[in-house]
Amino acid sequence: MRKEGNKAVHNNSVFKPSDAMFLTKEAYLVGRWFIQTMQNGYLFIPEFVPPSPTEDLYRTLEQHNQQLKVDLANRAQEIEETNLALDSVKKELRQAQEKASLNEEELKYKARSFKSSSKEAANSFDLQMEATRKKVSIMDHFEGVELTKGQRTAIDGLEEFVKSDDIDNFILHGYAGTGKTFITKGIVDYLTALGRKCVLLAPTGKAAKVISEKTGYAASTIHSAIYKIAECMDVDDDSDKAPVAPLKVNSDGNETVYIVDEASMLSDAFSSLDNIQFGSGKVLADLVEYSRDATLEIMTAVKRKMIFVGDYAQLPPVGMSFSPALHKEYLQKEYQLKTVETFLDEVVRQKAGSGVMDNAIMLRNGIETMTFNELDFSCAKADICAVEHNAVIDHFMTVCNGQIKRTKNAMLIASSNKKVKQYNDKCREKFFPNQNKLCVGDKLISVANHYSDEYFVANGEFLLITQIFGSAENQKLYSFTIEDGKKKNLMLDFTFRDVELLFKGEGSSVKRVKTKVIEHLLYNDEPGLSSEEMRALHIQFDSKYKDKSKEEKTALRKTDPYLNAFKVKFGYAITCHKAQGSEWENVFVDCSYHTPSLLNKNYFQWLYTAITRTSSNLYVIDEPKIKLGSNATIVGPTLWLDEPETNKPIVIPVKASVSIADANSHELENCPVELQDLYRKVQTLVKEHDITIEQVHHNNYQEMYVLKSNDVTADVRFVYNGKFKVTNVNVVGRGMLQVALEALLSPLKGCVLSSVVDGQESNSFTFDQPHLKTFHERLVSVYSEHGVAVLDIKQNQWCQRYTLSKNNETAVIDFYYNGKHQFHRVAPMPNASSSKALLKECTDIWTS
Repeated sequence: MRKEGNKAVHNNSVFKPSDAMFLTKEAYLVGRWFIQTMQNGYLFIPEFVPPSPTEDLYRTLEQHNQQLKVDLANRAQEIEETNLALDSVKKELRQAQEKASLNEEELKYKARSFKSSSKEAANSFDLQMEATRKKVSIMDHFEGVELTKGQRTAIDGLEEFVKSDDIDNFILHGYAGTGKTFITKGIVDYLTALGRKCVLLAPTGKAAKVISEKTGYAASTIHSAIYKIAECMDVDDDSDKAPVAPLKVNSDGNETVYIVDEASMLSDAFSSLDNIQFGSGKVLADLVEYSRDATLEIMTAVKRKMIFVGDYAQLPPVGMSFSPALHKEYLQKEYQLKTVETFLDEVVRQKAGSGVMDNAIMLRNGIETMTFNELDFSCAKADICAVEHNAVIDHFMTVCNGQIKRTKNAMLIASSNKKVKQYNDKCREKFFPNQNKLCVGDKLISVANHYSDEYFVANGEFLLITQIFGSAENQKLYSFTIEDGKKKNLMLDFTFRDVELLFKGEGSSVKRVKTKVIEHLLYNDEPGLSSEEMRALHIQFDSKYKDKSKEEKTALRKTDPYLNAFKVKFGYAITCHKAQGSEWENVFVDCSYHTPSLLNKNYFQWLYTAITRTSSNLYVIDEPKIKLGSNATIVGPTLWLDEPETNKPIVIPVKASVSIADANSHELENCPVELQDLYRKVQTLVKEHDITIEQVHHNNYQEMYVLKSNDVTADVRFVYNGKFKVTNVNVVGRGMLQVALEALLSPLKGCVLSSVVDGQESNSFTFDQPHLKTFHERLVSVYSEHGVAVLDIKQNQWCQRYTLSKNNETAVIDFYYNGKHQFHRVAPMPNASSSKALLKECTDIWTS
């Protein structure tokens, strides 16, 4: 009704009487539902009767005038009744004020009562929802917004999906900056307008908070939504097995739609590393089962739907090589979910052009095409700052103004737990000088799930130390491990500390809990407790309560202070997996990685995920600067590199060429360009000694020159092979001319004749694959700075043979690439090059 009214008032839309009649009936239906709900019981309300047009306006006005007279006569009575009504309103106001002061539980009870009454009212008559829904368009919720082509396609696909009866699941893929959250908000608005329940979920508490803030709708973690955490139970007597939190019974309506944000984090690998196992141990499998759960209230086939929103360029879940919730084929094969998907890949105008987006696009293109052959990270734009190692902490302190409370807007991200510990230690040296132990005010991050009847703190949640009680409690706990099939007993050192922790609960609530923390975990560089340490806690628990029944032990598992001691690390720096799903205004990323090679999918996804955690400014340390073909290894014979040049290169002027007269007189115009190069070289060597070329005879693999000086002639035979390498120079003459020519022409022996045509570079190369074109562009850029031109390319399988030229000399180099399009080997070809000096120069230029 509101939407149609706005269109009528503001959009100059034309409405027919039938449109007005439809809205009048809508108003009746809403009013009837509201009265029934507030009455909280049966109330007779007549059916809707369409108003009929008035035929006699005069008679109507006369009747209205008579009614006014009656009304005037009764004014005194109405005033009295109004006063009574005013007293009633005052009474209702007092009651409303009293209701406002109700405690949280009473408010929840009132909300449940209203929800129940609303449902009963809606079921008591036909709300004609289908007629209403036909009037609701998803585009109503994107009015006035300039949409990208991909967004428009996604919106149309989502509307079709919601209306479909046979599609279970929708995947909304979207890279960073493409508007996933914007589309998510619109779909929630649309579902709300349709009267369909929408449940907004995320894998972590931080991710739920982010999506809730951006959409304006409440969101919760998947764990709190689908598991009965307070009803954990032991499934067997094995002390190594954690108690299981069962799935809740799903009482959501049949038309409920579950929207899961940051779905790339959703795992389908078994996990039971903490002191609690959630359902089957596979979150994705449990979510699918929960969505299909049918209660007694749902007698028809379950039609609930799911929408997974995520970015497959981000890191996959721990223990998996891909993100299963974003994999259409996997969902269809494993869970028979009929799935459709759409992709957002165009960065919206508001975010386009930023340094972070430029680098994110470069990384995502590599991931999308599975091409990992270069990674030249750019810090050219204002939102990215390259920071030296020794300045990182100073920059971090400046950003957070030296206050822990300001670190909510800043985070350090590193690739290993060892580096994370080093950064945390350096931060604490600034926040708590000369205090290497836990302090009040310290910021922590949970590295395990913790639960009780009062709270649930998920892995990855941040906490604050508000109080520390007493001194550390040191214990030695028994455990064991299995080595080579034999049991090995262990005594492990534990340190516990009593503290008060502050953290955010569901919604905007703030909670405090007094508990123990496992303090020694704070000071090592392990990601969490080892399996042996977890076993030690369970063994201690079982030993302490060995005389208790299974039911008593199940209850005690929730309250034992040692078994439930918080597993935490300092929270100023974290790993990328811990950062996933969150964002901060200022993010510092140490780009160094735990593997030698950075040119692989794992690193591209890691760096992409890390840099896209910022909403504003990015600070990078050791950013990668790997250009295509750099860091290549020289292969093949290399002894020639160390050999002195026995034959100095013959430097021919760049403009030197075979004249037309020479070409005609010596029949060179139809000869291979290599023989023309021989002519230029001979001419260059002899002309300053008053020696001229009189004749040139072309024989099979032999050129015979007749040279003359002071009326004395000599014959010179140049023998060459199929690669135009001069294998022999034979001078036949007399006297000083023969001696001079033997000396002057000796550099030509062993020389490979150049195929350069008048020193011209060819620009007419074509390439079958994009990475070859990219490589060529970089190679030309590198060599042109040194006056080296590309003369020719022979494109072979896995190899590009480049002939490079300078001063009419040539150098031939093979550049090898692999199936990942990485140029990793360089093979200089001395026997195919006219100048070893140029070949060495070109090799040094590329590999330096």
